[in-house]
Amino acid sequence: MAEGQLRSLERSGFPEPLALACSWDPALVRETYSEIAAIARAQGAKMVLGPSLAIERDPRRGRIDQSFGEDPYLVGELAVAAIEGLQGAGKPHELAAGKVFAAVTGFAGPGLPAEGVGPAPVAERELREVYFPPFEAAIRRTAVAAIVPSRNEIDGIPSHANPWLLKDVLRGEFKFGGMVIATREGIADLHTVYRVASDEVAALALARASGADAGPMDVEPFAASHTAHSNAVAVNAARRSIVLLANNDILPLSLPTAGRTPLKLALVEVGSMTSMLEEFRARMRDRGAVVTPGQADAVVLAIGEADVAAQRDAMAALAALGKPVIAVLVSASPSIDPEVARSSRAVVAAWGLGDGGPKAIVAVLFGDANPGGKLPATLAQNAGQLPLFYDEKPTAHRGYLFGTTEPLYPFGWGLSYSSFELGTPTLSSTSVGADGSIQVSVEVRNNSKVAGDETIQLYVHGKVSSTTRPVKELKGFQRVTLKPGEKRTVRFTLEAASLAIRDMDMHRAVEPGEYEVMTGSSSVALKTATLTVRKGAGK
Repeated sequence: MAEGQLRSLERSGFPEPLALACSWDPALVRETYSEIAAIARAQGAKMVLGPSLAIERDPRRGRIDQSFGEDPYLVGELAVAAIEGLQGAGKPHELAAGKVFAAVTGFAGPGLPAEGVGPAPVAERELREVYFPPFEAAIRRTAVAAIVPSRNEIDGIPSHANPWLLKDVLRGEFKFGGMVIATREGIADLHTVYRVASDEVAALALARASGADAGPMDVEPFAASHTAHSNAVAVNAARRSIVLLANNDILPLSLPTAGRTPLKLALVEVGSMTSMLEEFRARMRDRGAVVTPGQADAVVLAIGEADVAAQRDAMAALAALGKPVIAVLVSASPSIDPEVARSSRAVVAAWGLGDGGPKAIVAVLFGDANPGGKLPATLAQNAGQLPLFYDEKPTAHRGYLFGTTEPLYPFGWGLSYSSFELGTPTLSSTSVGADGSIQVSVEVRNNSKVAGDETIQLYVHGKVSSTTRPVKELKGFQRVTLKPGEKRTVRFTLEAASLAIRDMDMHRAVEPGEYEVMTGSSSVALKTATLTVRKGAGK
């Protein structure tokens, strides 16, 4: 393939990647991207740009809404599901009907402002431990057709012209056999921004000499054309991607029975581009009405692309009325002022849900759908904490001056209208060889009278290692649906190989010693068992 076009997956009408990541549901991601593939193929496309496999850990930088979040394991699992949805499962040699090739983006390093142009502050160890793993997973487990280099620079070398990145690592170490595609903007950067080439001709030659073997490619928008089925998929995906961050005994909203006083609800929108007004009216019919805030029993404050001042002004005006406020976050990317969050009776994260968003939000607010999403990225209390992520090194995040080190909402956090109880993890064996595996079991019970979803998360931590490692690392997750009173045992297979670390020589090694194995409903609500990894082989 020489010059040509890629169809961008943005504005497809389906939930954005960050929203889908809130579902913690690979099957849902696979179904959603399969539907996107069918629409794109019907429009004549055979290759699409996306998804992004970038790890985003700082909302001030990059396009966090186009990422699956901050964690390498979660991003890798959802990326594999998305690629399988677009191209088909396994490693097919040719496209099946209704499928398209995926040109995944974000290789490699942290996101940057100004469309990703600039020096990426990242060392090789961090690249290998954090930013490379999703691409390794995609290459190992799918037939991903193409990879698009980032527009950043690493250690003084633009990624579009980095032979170590594109040849040594991608081709040599990862054995990637697909295309490396240069975008037209990435080529232009080489001579207009980075000044490593004198003109466009020289820039293209440099990129190709460095490992890009296709391009320059133009990117055109995705023109969504939905069917009744795709609309249903979009709404279901949006429902399962909503995260209930806080609830002080106000949700779900309850409509009175016929003949009783109707529910009076106000809708205040700050920077919101997607109105829920008609959905509220349709849901309440003659048992409720949308009124002014002064007349309301409760107020839904929809917060879109609004700065802190606008959020606080809206909350102050509502607080003066003494009305309970339900904050619904509907911006493209995660943001909420902590003071607004603390002043709200409930906080609902509904970022980038797409065309099905209003219907899904109203369904959750009235309890027609039970929220079960979890955060794929940590939400900070203030900018002085950034970048803030759950798998920090032990010496990181000690605070800014006199500020707190605690997040506003942690990674993996999410509430439900159900109440769940998780037991302590049980290991099939308390020791394992470096090439072995164990089963981790945890009991979960729905103690409420409402059916709902809980996502059980598995984390590990090496107590002593030759190089520093994070305080905890996600190694597994399962979203399960439980009926009222139902109890279930959730099981994970934990491979010793997944405990590997990059040693002093940058080699991947499973080091002997004790490891904490932790399970829970978020990165901060965990119970622990101890596993010993022995020297040598054996289970």
